[in-house]
Amino acid sequence: MSDTPKKAGWSRGFLWGCLTPIIAVGVIVIALAGYAGYYAFFAYKSDRGYQVAMASVQSSATARQILGDGIALSGFPGYSYSYSTETGHTASYHFTVKGTKAEGTVQAELVYHGEEPVLRSLVLTAPDGLKYDLITNKQGNLIRAGRFGAWRPAAAFAI
Repeated sequence: MSDTPKKAGWSRGFLWGCLTPIIAVGVIVIALAGYAGYYAFFAYKSDRGYQVAMASVQSSATARQILGDGIALSGFPGYSYSYSTETGHTASYHFTVKGTKAEGTVQAELVYHGEEPVLRSLVLTAPDGLKYDLITNKQGNLIRAGRFGAWRPAAAFAI
């Protein structure tokens, strides 16, 4: 019989002391990257706020006049949200759309009333840099400067 006691726990050497934590962190990073990839390619399409914003852009006469027909997403949408006791759940989307004539960017802000998102602002930036308020569908209702020099749709101040 051997007089050497068996090592237990983290003192077993390289496998338990170094390699196992590296593998555990690697598995977590791969899982997070997999979820981000899934969202980037598939999950955003089922997001109710994105669906409302995209449907509004596609049905906008102003957007069709600027971008042409067949308006579709071009690239990946950006998304941010916030929760507040005063305003509830608000979400912001930023995405690029492309039609038969041109490509533009859309900035949408939504407020959730219960489970249903309601558009607060929907702004299309045309290829020439002009910004259009798509909620009113009026080309004459161009964007005006808001507080702190930020460009906001005129309709956003009425809420």
